[in-house]
Amino acid sequence: MLVIACCAGFTSCGDDDDDAGSDALVGTFDHEGGYYGDDVVTMTFTADGKMTAKGEDANHPEYGWSFSGTYKLSSYDFDEDDDFDYGTRVFLISIVGRHSDYPDEVYDDDIDLEPCYIIGDELVISFDGSDYRLKRQ
Repeated sequence: MLVIACCAGFTSCGDDDDDAGSDALVGTFDHEGGYYGDDVVTMTFTADGKMTAKGEDANHPEYGWSFSGTYKLSSYDFDEDDDFDYGTRVFLISIVGRHSDYPDEVYDDDIDLEPCYIIGDELVISFDGSDYRLKRQ
């Protein structure tokens, strides 16, 4: 009984905060493609929960956009119907901020938690009505 009591003292339930795995997202990701097809999309996530994103199109500069805001990651609870490749990290993300096209409005379309996926050095994320597959720089 003494051995069991000692072992139980060393077990930990882990930290169940909402910032689960936030370090996995820290960095800059980019991709060619997106809503208009030709733009270069870049997203940067910092350890303190800040996020910037921008889209640039050399052929149509008027389609350029930028975003500045905050993000919050939460852990994702898998169930038996989930089908992910080995090594895929799945998180729930909410994003709030200001879009360059509407600087007086707070963008909170993604305030509801949405899944995002980290597969190796790639980030798969939905943002502002578009789906992106971005590669870590």
